[in-house]
Amino acid sequence: MPAEIKKQIHTQQLPNGFSFNLISIEGGTFMMGSDDKNASNFEKPRHQVTVPSFHLAEYPVTQALWMAVMKEANPSLFKGNDHPVEKVSW
Repeated sequence: MPAEIKKQIHTQQLPNGFSFNLISIEGGTFMMGSDDKNASNFEKPRHQVTVPSFHLAEYPVTQALWMAVMKEANPSLFKGNDHPVEKVSW
């Protein structure tokens, strides 16, 4: 059985009374991909990847939070302050 993972949470306070929780994700190194002859080309070659530690929001960003932080129009098709933001491009 895997060891219990202790979740470290940091609360980020924002203007206008908004806040959200960030969870600390520990970085690490792993082998990604495959050398199997039946693997797809985009899976090859197998190689080592290192991901640095980072923080991830505990819940999806709501449309109200998006508008408070980004100060721009809500890109979502399905409107609602408590709904998650969607239709966001990279």
